[in-house]
Amino acid sequence: MDEANIFLLMNLLHARGSSGDYDEPIEGITRLTKLLFLLKEESGVINQFSFTPYKMGPFSSEIYKVIEFMKTYPEPTPEGSLLNVREKRANNGIDPEALKYLDDAASDADDPKDIRFNSSVFELSETGKKVAEKLWSSLPEKDRDAIDTIKSKYAGLTLKDLLRYVYNQYPDMTTRSEIKHLL
Repeated sequence: MDEANIFLLMNLLHARGSSGDYDEPIEGITRLTKLLFLLKEESGVINQFSFTPYKMGPFSSEIYKVIEFMKTYPEPTPEGSLLNVREKRANNGIDPEALKYLDDAASDADDPKDIRFNSSVFELSETGKKVAEKLWSSLPEKDRDAIDTIKSKYAGLTLKDLLRYVYNQYPDMTTRSEIKHLL
């Protein structure tokens, strides 16, 4: 696993979000993946994640490996790891299998009564925040600004708007999409 990818994810989670606050959580693996993709494409920040077209556009299996590592390092407990992943539950309505690829759309639904499934929320643990602050302060200012810009600009969009943006700007990453017709 590439240390640079771990550091990049930590810096993204530490960066200012749409509220302007540091350490704002990111909801949903799809959103997290698209933000990392946009960092690669639009920020100029070193990004070693490899993206390929997949069911919901740009995808990198490396993200899952980094998440699993961060959830257990340096200790496999929520207090001792770098990353906390909690489940946000919506429980009302449609069979979650019908929306199997939109794992984190619950927070973005126009009418929350219309969906029912879980969404992962990714946030730095207290240990992770301390490490991320040190990493953040060692970054060049232009990289901090670029990461802040991507997170604050795109993390607050609805998932549908974020996907629509990525699909419109990077159509070569939508060739295997199973949701293109929904956007």
